[in-house]
Amino acid sequence: MRRIRLLASLGLVVTGVAAAVSWNAVSQHHLDNISHLLDENLTFVETVLHHEVERFTTLPTVLTEDPRVIARLSNPDRSDDASLQAYLDRVRERTGVRVLAVTDADGVVLASSAAEGEMDAVGRNIALCAYFIEAITEGEGCAHSVDAHSGLQGYYVTSRVEAGDSVVGTVTIGVNLTAIESSWQQSSVDFALVDENGVIFLASNSDWKYRSLTAQPQDVLAGYSGSGQFDGIDLTARPPLLASVDAVADAPTTVIENGRMFRLRPVGEDGWLIMAARPFSAWSFVAAAVAVIVVLLGVVISGGVYFYMQRGRSIRIKTEQSALLQQRVEGQTRELQAETACRQRVEKSLRVAEGELVQATKLAALGQLSVALAHEVSQPIMALAATLTAADRRLAHGETDAARHLIRQSQNLVSRLQHIVKHLRSFARKEAGDSQCMDISASIVAAMELAGTRAHEIGVDIATDGLDRPVEIIGSPVRLEQVLVNLLLNALDAVASRPVREVGITLGIEAGQARIAVWDTGPGVPEQLSGRIGEPFFTTKSTEDGLGLGLTISQSILKEFGGSMRFLPRPGGGTLCEVLLPLAKRRRSTGRHSKPAVTVT
Repeated sequence: MRRIRLLASLGLVVTGVAAAVSWNAVSQHHLDNISHLLDENLTFVETVLHHEVERFTTLPTVLTEDPRVIARLSNPDRSDDASLQAYLDRVRERTGVRVLAVTDADGVVLASSAAEGEMDAVGRNIALCAYFIEAITEGEGCAHSVDAHSGLQGYYVTSRVEAGDSVVGTVTIGVNLTAIESSWQQSSVDFALVDENGVIFLASNSDWKYRSLTAQPQDVLAGYSGSGQFDGIDLTARPPLLASVDAVADAPTTVIENGRMFRLRPVGEDGWLIMAARPFSAWSFVAAAVAVIVVLLGVVISGGVYFYMQRGRSIRIKTEQSALLQQRVEGQTRELQAETACRQRVEKSLRVAEGELVQATKLAALGQLSVALAHEVSQPIMALAATLTAADRRLAHGETDAARHLIRQSQNLVSRLQHIVKHLRSFARKEAGDSQCMDISASIVAAMELAGTRAHEIGVDIATDGLDRPVEIIGSPVRLEQVLVNLLLNALDAVASRPVREVGITLGIEAGQARIAVWDTGPGVPEQLSGRIGEPFFTTKSTEDGLGLGLTISQSILKEFGGSMRFLPRPGGGTLCEVLLPLAKRRRSTGRHSKPAVTVT
């Protein structure tokens, strides 16, 4: 009996040790995973920051060599700033910076160009700003700052302007950092940017922003007073984020505090830190669960040994039950694997079917246009035949000049036929689906040409607006063309039997997105049916005119591009279809400076 108790006690001790080891191993494994995940995110964010800001850092230096800037600063009493203002506006619009300013040597802004929402800075004195002081003394300066007027977080780069041996002023650009902060908020990882004094000035977590990373001396925080970097913000109102770290310079790479893991890394040449954090309390729960399972397993094993020595038959029964349970688990596992494989095959088949359905819808749209297209093609063919006959007669009478003129007319008719056939072949062709940087205006023009025959047939001139400038997105030209043809044909069908037949399409940029609006003066969409628009096989047309899949497929295509579509009642009657698509982002790198990068809005 004593031996049995000794073995049971030993089993419990071994179980406790195994639980502790398991808990530590699982915890360490998950902490390593979180650390690796945070490192990957830090690398990505650091790369984005580096490239976004780097493309702007040489702009002030380039502008210091501009004769218009030097002439204005060399003549401070000059009042004709119209040409310089227009020049600054063009530079700002083409580069995408938010603020562009020219100051004299005392820091007074003489000319500036600011994006919408920014306050006109002319007459403002920035002599106390850190980036101005640094530029005057060292030639170039940079600093982050909160705009007191708009509340936007910006990064400012300044270069000194010299005329001969004299410093006559500076050129300053400001780029918007708030867009980066917005993109961080979409991630499951929290990010923050810390300046050289340990103040968090950019963060996805609003509770971290404008807060010290570690405990800072009062004189360090007081140094921001008067610099214009944090006007109206009390940096001492809240305790530091990391209470376990004494100073920023002593901050380790990894900090675990308040149920979170923080990873810190230097970024850029300004002494900044970039930080990523993620909770690990869930992983602690998993480790504890594993430890509990190990404990329970150890208790079961110890009890099994105890009962084996007491009752061998009972152990055999439990062993058989365990084997049966294992068989069931394996059987269920095989069933799940088979079900997973079946679902994968079904999903693959659905993707193939969706592609075929998209192609079928395009061909159906061409079918609706077939009669009008035949008329469109037959006219130049008949004209071509008549022109060639007339040319032959002219040649027969020796009138070569007249014959050449008729042959040139024939060539123009052939070019017109080639243009029509080219668009038809491009629209009907199956695409591989690869996305590219494309101009929406070109797709709208191509779609109007395809739908133009239907419009001509019912006597409608499609009105346009905003097609005089390129608006670029990431997408597929032919697939966007399909969406636009579908919307234009629906609009033309809606007005075909109306006394007032008007259809139009406009292009513009709204809230940082490309906006396409297709409108008509048709009967509109009944309110009770508005919620069903876009449902597969739902249509208000007869079955001979459509299957009700056009808008469903159009919504699917727009979703692939990151866009959306909605139908609204048009003021004055009719329907307005609004399509929103994200604009393409362009990136450029100068390679001169190594600064954090920003996304400019």
